[in-house]
Amino acid sequence: MNTEQIKDILLQRGYSERNAAIASKELVDISDKLTPILMDWLNDENCQKDYSVEGHSIQECLENGMKYPAAILTMDWLIKDPKVALRSLTKGTR
Repeated sequence: MNTEQIKDILLQRGYSERNAAIASKELVDISDKLTPILMDWLNDENCQKDYSVEGHSIQECLENGMKYPAAILTMDWLIKDPKVALRSLTKGTR
């Protein structure tokens, strides 16, 4: 799925034009490990909440007020840059 297709789905699901543009650019480049999870959500809004990285889960992100795509992007950040992501997430939960 390309950036425009993802953006269109996000717009249909209530994202603003600006947020849909930003998120779609990031979502198109997520880790291969997360692609099936994203595709499930894009295709039928199926949410896999038990996926976790470095002790943080999609479920935890959702409980902290993130939307599902943001939770996926957080998992991607933890995969790609765990030191910085962990430091930032730890600051945010204090």
